[in-house]
Amino acid sequence: ASKLSNLTDLGLTFDHQEQGGTTDLFAMPQFQSISLPNVLRLRITALTNTMCDNYAEALEDYMLRSLSFPNTRELSVTFEGEPLWIGSPDPNYNLFDAVTSILNFYEVTAEQFPRVLRLQINISAYGQDFPDLAGGSADFHLPLRKFPSLKELYIRSNMPPNFYIHYEGARDQPMLQRVEVIIPRLVTSV
Repeated sequence: ASKLSNLTDLGLTFDHQEQGGTTDLFAMPQFQSISLPNVLRLRITALTNTMCDNYAEALEDYMLRSLSFPNTRELSVTFEGEPLWIGSPDPNYNLFDAVTSILNFYEVTAEQFPRVLRLQINISAYGQDFPDLAGGSADFHLPLRKFPSLKELYIRSNMPPNFYIHYEGARDQPMLQRVEVIIPRLVTSV
């Protein structure tokens, strides 16, 4: 970690579309806990489809759980992939597992991202015509309690987002000052 003392911007990409490696969840590598206090801007990209890959998601979860970003101010999380259901195109992009593995949805502590002021969620689904994507939804949990300092929330998606925020009590939620949801308008030609 001492070699990373000048690192202020960090980008991580997890590719769930590539299959390979072991599927033995008990063969999970051990990760040392690392704090990255100089990272001010963090960008996480998950290339994912809706087919569950337990090993990849568990590996991602363990790796991210071992990292903390005590001074990160901006967090951008991007989900890219093709919405599928049993190998066929699906109008709904189920991101529950992907969000859980990245943001540790079930862990209630806010120690990983205590000073994030700006959270941007980007959803880019592909593999279908735009009208089909516009008729579906991107479904996910949004664990705002993980970001006690959050002031700005931006959601950009090429399909309607359908997100769930669980309130554990008023003191567990950030005091948002700005919320912006951007979805491209469906344009039709006559």
